Amino acid sequence: CLCLAAEEKSLPGTCLMQKKAEQRQSSRKQIPQSWPWDFHTYLFVGFHKSGVQMTWAIFRAVWGALGLGHDRVGHWGNPCYFPDNCYNWGSPVRFVTDMYSLEMHARELQRAGQLRTLRVAGTVRNPLVMIASAYCYHHSGQEDTNVMFFPNGTVQSLGPDDGVAFVAQRMMVLMDNMTAIYETPRNDTLRLSFEKADGSSEGFDQEVGRLLDFWFEGVPLHAEDRRRALEAARQGDLHRHPYPGHTNDDACMQVAQHAVFSMPADLLGIYQSYAKRLGYPYTEDLLPQRAALAPSDRAPFEYPMKVRTE
Repeated sequence: CLCLAAEEKSLPGTCLMQKKAEQRQSSRKQIPQSWPWDFHTYLFVGFHKSGVQMTWAIFRAVWGALGLGHDRVGHWGNPCYFPDNCYNWGSPVRFVTDMYSLEMHARELQRAGQLRTLRVAGTVRNPLVMIASAYCYHHSGQEDTNVMFFPNGTVQSLGPDDGVAFVAQRMMVLMDNMTAIYETPRNDTLRLSFEKADGSSEGFDQEVGRLLDFWFEGVPLHAEDRRRALEAARQGDLHRHPYPGHTNDDACMQVAQHAVFSMPADLLGIYQSYAKRLGYPYTEDLLPQRAALAPSDRAPFEYPMKVRTE
């Protein structure tokens, strides 16, 4: 290393190679390493009837507790029903619904680059139960603007056999994406259990704890900040904070889950494959029955008596 003597250049003794290295280092773009989003790019991913309401509540509460307000996080869905439903795509902390795929994952890895690492998380649910839940939810008239099930009113007009098969056909792209993303473990992706988080407050806290460990890995977060984030996340626990109208009627779920196994053989086979790839039970005798979280104020389950047309 060639150094300049102070008496030759009227400068302190300096190594030329070291000086050039320091100049290159100072010219690089630096990100202040002080907040979680300075370390990681965060995506919380939701798929219809896999716990979107719960995870959206967790997302808002956790980041709000850490000082990242609504105007700084991003939210995007497919489709964007209203202009204010999709915003801040450039944010390093985003919630995306019904649109994440392996192709998008590859683009997000490139986008995160070398300055941040990607952190993707979301709840996963048995696909065979998701379609039963979707049928009951939309059959009761909820979320009638969801274009996935248009023409409007179709699911409401169909009995369980036709209705579950109709829903299964319409949700297949989502199921393809959810299964592909979560069937193979990756260091940048965390699979949370909907069944565990939804089953009890204890299970909810355990899954949120796993989420916070994953999100804040390598982040110098104070213990008090983490405690505050966990406490805030409990707003999404439906046992502690029931959300009227967002749970299905037990009677409908029992009928719909039975109807799942009456779907045409090829369609049922596809959904059983999704369940197997994700490690879920895929036969009717092994599928657990789920009780409603809170009493429903809806009328008793009724459906039109229709004969399926093959």
